[in-house]
Amino acid sequence: MRKSPRVIASFILGCLCVSISTSSSSSSAAAAAAEEEDKAYAYPMNDPQDAASYHILQMVKWLDGMEEGYFNPKIQIRRANPDDPTSYFGVFAAEDLEQDELLLYIPPEARIHTDVKDGEYTEVLCELAWTLHWEFDRGYNGDYIHYVNYLKQLRRDIIPAVWSREAKDLLMKVQDELYMKDYEPKTAHATHLINWIEEWFQKPCLINPKGKYSLHPYFLAVVTQRGFDNMLVPIYDFFNHHNNNVNIYNRKSIYHRTGFDVYASRFVEKGEELFFSYHNCPDCKECVDCDSSQTYWGTPEMLRDFGFVEPYPHTFYLGDYMTFVVSNATLGTKEPTLQDLSIEYMDETYPSAGIVAEAKREWVRIENVYQNDILAADTTKIAPHELYTITQYYKALVNAFKLMVITFDPELAAKMEAEEAEEEEEMEGGEHVEDHEEWEDEEVEECVEENEESSEDLFLAEMDHQEESEDEEDQC
Repeated sequence: MRKSPRVIASFILGCLCVSISTSSSSSSAAAAAAEEEDKAYAYPMNDPQDAASYHILQMVKWLDGMEEGYFNPKIQIRRANPDDPTSYFGVFAAEDLEQDELLLYIPPEARIHTDVKDGEYTEVLCELAWTLHWEFDRGYNGDYIHYVNYLKQLRRDIIPAVWSREAKDLLMKVQDELYMKDYEPKTAHATHLINWIEEWFQKPCLINPKGKYSLHPYFLAVVTQRGFDNMLVPIYDFFNHHNNNVNIYNRKSIYHRTGFDVYASRFVEKGEELFFSYHNCPDCKECVDCDSSQTYWGTPEMLRDFGFVEPYPHTFYLGDYMTFVVSNATLGTKEPTLQDLSIEYMDETYPSAGIVAEAKREWVRIENVYQNDILAADTTKIAPHELYTITQYYKALVNAFKLMVITFDPELAAKMEAEEAEEEEEMEGGEHVEDHEEWEDEEVEECVEENEESSEDLFLAEMDHQEESEDEEDQC
């Protein structure tokens, strides 16, 4: 029978108890040295009992100990509120950072990756989920033990697809039948927000091909939230998302075979959080013309994949016919008012009176959901972070529809509709012209064919005449 590493470690410690007692001074010195080493990293332990913080510190030391790994001592990974052990983790400046200052170097061995990278997105995601599953199984024998142990300290309900049933139901009352984008990207039904794992990965991903093991949906949730296509990148995945306050950049692709680096994109003051954009990143920009995240990742899709409502600006797709962006004129943590927000319609589109009327109905509907369902939610069945996220999503949708209604300009809408109608008429006229040209071409071809046939008849008649003349000459 195989003993677990913890059992073996306890056995060894029991055998060595005498030697430990006789060398307490040397062990104390070693402990003091280790404490000083920890202090060398600009990372305050928020709480000695905070296991997640401990494993992050060990990850930083692990990266810094690699031959090419680098973690700038002027940055730190910590909770946003050091006094709140439930606040989120992020990367912060422990000291002022200069523009273009090197923050990290991630060597290739610091990445957890799969060999599958050119297949379908679902295939790549499934393979990475199984890879993480095996790392969890390896336990203390794994190369990424502190990363795995950090993940084990986190909640399991990290994105809507793995929320409680009650939270899913409440979120769908807010979403109702508002369509979103899937991973193709095509228009997907509203339930894609919470059911994409069931819809996309039931078989063969969640069931091992050999049928001996099953994959918990949690692993798909983790690699969706923290992964980069076919890999996970410990340390780097602690940078949080912001579209309006990006202050870091990479000079090399995160997929580069020799690793990649991270720099400050501007001067960063001590205490500032470091951000990059999850869907407007350099590696995303290399794929502008293909079906990359830039073509479908709006605020609902960000909630689906990452489990949070992103800071402004918010992007929404109304089916395949309209995209609009809601921006906040103020930077900060205060709740924006409608006066702080603005709306911009993309691709030279503008809503019709009918769309605005539908937006008003949605506004009223979602407000009723808030009053009747969100405020009355059973907090014994819905976790605080789930209810908070649903509330933030409700605010995002209501503000978007309110702006669409309040800023609607009937004259501009009429003008846009007239221009669209004119363009359609021109296109239809162009089609008639093309049809007419095709008809003329057919006539020409028929005439040519008739002429060719006539010429051929004349030629054959002339040949027959010549043959008859030759026969008459022979007879003479």
